[in-house]
Amino acid sequence: MAARGAKKTAKKKAAKRAPAKPAAPLKLPRLPRRPTANRVVAFSPAFAAQRDHASHKDLLLFDLQRARVAVNAALQGMPGGAAEREVRPGGWTIRQVVLHLAVRDRARLAEFDSALAGTPASWVALDAVAMSALNEMQLQPFHDFSWDMAVRLLHINRAQLLERLVAVPHAPDELWTDPHAFGAMILRLPSHDRHHAEQIKNARIRG
Repeated sequence: MAARGAKKTAKKKAAKRAPAKPAAPLKLPRLPRRPTANRVVAFSPAFAAQRDHASHKDLLLFDLQRARVAVNAALQGMPGGAAEREVRPGGWTIRQVVLHLAVRDRARLAEFDSALAGTPASWVALDAVAMSALNEMQLQPFHDFSWDMAVRLLHINRAQLLERLVAVPHAPDELWTDPHAFGAMILRLPSHDRHHAEQIKNARIRG
C-alpha cells in the first residue's frame, strides 16, 4: 500500500512539473483583400432578387415603399416640440414638411383618374416660383394641425394612395413609365420622399 501511495505522489509531482500544453492559436476570420487599381470588386445590387422579372408597377411600388421607410425613419421617436424646428432658416418646420408630404399625396389622389386617362397633372408646367406658391396655398387649410394630426394625415393619405395604386392593372407597362401622364405623376414621389426625409434628418442632427 505504501509503495502504491508513493507512486501516486510521484505522478502528481511530475504532473505539476510538466510544462503546460500551449493553447491552440486563435483563428481570426479571413478579411477580404482590399481592392487595388488592377482588381475590380463586384457588388450585388440591393434587392436584386426582388427586382428580377418585376413589372414596371412592381418596381415603382417597391421604390415607393423604400422611400417612405426613409421618411418614417427620419421621424422615428420625434417629440412634438422638436417638430417645430425649421428644416432651414426661414423655411418650413418639420411639422409643415410632414403636412406637405401628406398634401402632395392628396393632390395625386385628386387627379388620379384624369392622369390614368392621359391628362398631365395640373402642376406639370409650373415653374419653381409658381410651384412654391401652390405648395403654400395647399398647406394653408392644415396650418393649425398639431404634430400628431400631421403624422396621422401623412399615414392616412399614403395608405389611400397605395390602395388606389395597387388596384391599377400592371399592363400596359407604359402606364407606369415617365412618358405616360400617370407614370410621370407617380414616379416623382420616391425622390420627393427621400428629399424631405433628408431635410428632416439634417434638421434633427443640427438640433
